[in-house]
Amino acid sequence: MNDGHELLRNMQQFSGAEQLFRHGLVRDFNYTEGVRFFAQNAGGGAYWLLDILATEPAIRSLVLDEREGCGFASVRLKVTGSKAHLIVDDGNGNTKFRRFVDPTDCPERPKTKLDPEGVWLFFIESSQLGDGKLCMTMMWPSER
Repeated sequence: MNDGHELLRNMQQFSGAEQLFRHGLVRDFNYTEGVRFFAQNAGGGAYWLLDILATEPAIRSLVLDEREGCGFASVRLKVTGSKAHLIVDDGNGNTKFRRFVDPTDCPERPKTKLDPEGVWLFFIESSQLGDGKLCMTMMWPSER
């Protein structure tokens, strides 16, 4: 889907999280149906975004490290033309990671009254698995 309006319209159908998907290489990184839809349909696919978030040490320690982390991260992806700016913060505006991606075919998010900057927003939270191990779960805001 190369149209940001169509992608956003489809993303708005996701609320709550009935099913989680596990990252193929990073077993403690899960994502919801909405994130999966985004990864499959943003341009030619945006699984690269999940790969960055699942493997970046600064993000992993923010979400998983009980001593230093807060168990939460806010992920903002601002796309302008064929370039993207990825910013991850602790939910309080303290930037913990940023990366520029050039080129990308991920569509720009349409600007709205609620989002005048046009930023794709996601959250990552830590949670415990049945065996007591911590994992990371990425979600679309309405799935939280």
